[in-house]
Amino acid sequence: AVARKISDSGAHICVNLNGYTKGGKNEIFVYRPCAVQMSYMGFPATMGADFIDYLVSDAIVSPWELHGQCYTESLALMPHCYFCNDHRQVHMDISPPLYPKDVDLAEPRARIGLPTNASVIYACSNQLYKYD
Repeated sequence: AVARKISDSGAHICVNLNGYTKGGKNEIFVYRPCAVQMSYMGFPATMGADFIDYLVSDAIVSPWELHGQCYTESLALMPHCYFCNDHRQVHMDISPPLYPKDVDLAEPRARIGLPTNASVIYACSNQLYKYD
């Protein structure tokens, strides 16, 4: 029913924002309700499916040299970063302030138990609750 509504609407492009994540509705895309179907944002990898034509990504997440080996979609690579997100607007109550370049970050790092001499901290920060 949903695929038919999309098709009947005359839409030319469908964008899958979930991929194989929770709440995904890939069964809609199987019916190809639009002439062009792409995957963007929610699942930053190949869908491995013939019903998705393009993957919107960037050169870091989807290196061009791996295209033929790892992706069934054509890549639509964004010039800088494909992921537009500003969590500070949604979670202003828990977002730390941006520090000016001349502020010594050792003290804030020490306060939360991070090494004070590290210039890069590697973390998987895909959910803000991990910092509670």
